[in-house]
Amino acid sequence: MRPWLERLDVEAVWPMIGKSLELYVDNAAEFKSEALRRGCDQHSIKLRYRSLGQPHFGGIIERLIGTMMQLVHELPGTTFSNTAERGAYDSDGQAALTLRELQRWLALATACYHGQVHEGLGRTPAGVWTEKAAGARPVTVTNETAFLVDLLPVARRTMSRSGFVIDHVQYYSDALKPWIARRERLGRFVLRRDPRDISRIWALDPDGTAYVQVPHSDN
Repeated sequence: MRPWLERLDVEAVWPMIGKSLELYVDNAAEFKSEALRRGCDQHSIKLRYRSLGQPHFGGIIERLIGTMMQLVHELPGTTFSNTAERGAYDSDGQAALTLRELQRWLALATACYHGQVHEGLGRTPAGVWTEKAAGARPVTVTNETAFLVDLLPVARRTMSRSGFVIDHVQYYSDALKPWIARRERLGRFVLRRDPRDISRIWALDPDGTAYVQVPHSDN
């Protein structure tokens, strides 16, 4: 986390480190996506779904979400909780943060939440984490980029002589040439793309062992 915080120019106490052993999620479609399932499987992260019809089991995270959304609605450009509350407010016209600025704000807000005394815990979440993690050896991510790629949204595409096309955007690299020569025998490729930056994708090689970064083509 420290390199990420430094890139965002965030100075905050953040003792939490390590890769999650389990993700506890609800049954929304995005939590059942191929991207999340494949990524968690690749990194031995258990996906545990909330029982259907048991909303009270969501209390683990609902308080945090509620707190964060209260803060989000204070930002310029908020869409509010619903159209009635938004009224005539021009959310698009009032939006004033770049994506990077929003990421920095989110990091600061999260660090602030972990540093405040939690009503249910009687202590700060960061303090509880530090106590519980004492003496433990958390599993860390050795390659940040690879970890990110393994959890990005998945698209499946066949290859043409000019590479891949996703949403009318062409992607090509000379690294694809060995595959292009035998593309008709390879079927569809697994591609990963970051919605925050569509200037590049990562294509899984036919052996399924590594990803190749492929930039947007100007042609």
